[in-house]
Amino acid sequence: MPNTQVAEVLFDAHALKATGAVTCSHRGRETRLFFSHGDLVDVDGQFGIASPLQGLLRDRRLALSQFDALWARGEVGQTDPETFEELGLTEADERSARLLASVRQVVATADGARFEEMPVEGAVQVPGATVARLAFEVAPPSSHEAPWVRVKDLSRASAFLSDEERALVSGWTNFVSGASLPSEQHPLLAVLLRSGALDSVPAAEWRRREEEARIAAEQRRADEAARVAEEKRQAEEVARQAEEARLAEEKRQVEEAARQAEEARLAEEQRQAEEAARQAEEARLAEEQRQAEEAARQAEEARLAEEKRQAEEAARQAEEARLAEEKRQAEEAARQAEEAR
Repeated sequence: MPNTQVAEVLFDAHALKATGAVTCSHRGRETRLFFSHGDLVDVDGQFGIASPLQGLLRDRRLALSQFDALWARGEVGQTDPETFEELGLTEADERSARLLASVRQVVATADGARFEEMPVEGAVQVPGATVARLAFEVAPPSSHEAPWVRVKDLSRASAFLSDEERALVSGWTNFVSGASLPSEQHPLLAVLLRSGALDSVPAAEWRRREEEARIAAEQRRADEAARVAEEKRQAEEVARQAEEARLAEEKRQVEEAARQAEEARLAEEQRQAEEAARQAEEARLAEEQRQAEEAARQAEEARLAEEKRQAEEAARQAEEARLAEEKRQAEEAARQAEEAR
């Protein structure tokens, strides 16, 4: 907007420590603000020039009752030392206040401004920082949404700040929304931005970054959820594999135990069969031995019995022969005795 452009030209004249005139225009009329090394020396032109005492009245350094008294005496336009002495002010106070009132009216009215470098004579009346700050206070707010800002280098704007404002801005170490600041702080924000004391990010860019950050955060959350889900899946897979391994091991152990039991059973059956065979063999051999011994015993008994029988038979036969011999002999003796008789 034009008024904002006027404020920016005035600011640059101070910031560049320029010497020359800022020519402001309004509907073909011009008013010049003269600067020497960035500070205001005078205002002269066709519009916006404040009348004597107007600045003091606006700054409330002149009470309405005092103004009414001067008006009643027809002395409103007078700037003589007696009038200033009566008001308790100086000519320098009035001139400074009138120049600032003129700046206010010029900035509020002008359609545009340009700076022209030229020699400027005269003493400095108003610090350029005061003029620049006032210009942004008068200029209407920008139609653009205020950017997000944070403090970068307050030394660039020290001339524009009160102690209270310096303490406030020093706290902007993180980005704050310019749109969220109270409206009375918007001129301060404009001065700080123009001075380079702040880092700034356009509101649209900030929203884009926030949206990107939101999307990135959502992506991080999604990635984290996917990571957690993957870790859970892997953990479940590990647990499943461990369970399968445990069941497989239990099955293997059961099968191994069954195999060992079967082997033990078969071995026991084989042992029992071998033992039974051994016992049967031993029994057979024992039986054979018994039978052999029994046969030998019976043979021996038969032999002994036969020998006994034979001996008894021989004895019987011998006894019979003896008896027969004795009988024969007796008969022979009897016969002989008979014969002899």
